[in-house]
Amino acid sequence: MIQREAYWPLENLSCSRGRVFVEVAGVACLIAAGALIRFPLPFSPVPVTLQTFGVLLAACLVEPHRAACGAALYLALGVGGIPLFAVSSGATFGYLAGFIFAPHILRLFKNRVLGMCWANVVILSMGALWLSVWPGMTPYHAVMAGLLPFVPGDLIKLVAAYKVADWLAPRHSG
Repeated sequence: MIQREAYWPLENLSCSRGRVFVEVAGVACLIAAGALIRFPLPFSPVPVTLQTFGVLLAACLVEPHRAACGAALYLALGVGGIPLFAVSSGATFGYLAGFIFAPHILRLFKNRVLGMCWANVVILSMGALWLSVWPGMTPYHAVMAGLLPFVPGDLIKLVAAYKVADWLAPRHSG
């Protein structure tokens, strides 16, 4: 059985309000930076971005409620009018909402990779669900345009986030 301290290495460091603020703001900045790198898809209103990389990386490095608060801060700033979103049409709202839940989903699993996979499933599913409601796509088209095309890239981002998290905060054998 994995010890909690070995699995979530930054969790036990000293906590202060300043540290919490820096972690939450850092997560929001990481997600915002990921939105700057975007590749439009001609068949989808949603571009490929590096945001899920940032969400997964943050969820591995800070406590889940802080990572979720960082995602919520990013969402609130964007909704509040600061131009942070990858697209301004509203098509990505489901994915952005999924960012808030992803750190908690990841945390449910002792196996970090499995948790990252399920967190991605939640993000993509919420995105496809939103596409089937907001722009009025059929559920089939929402999955075809808003879920399946993103799976290969998200798997690459998942592996990259895992490797970077392990490099930044290696887990100790326990």
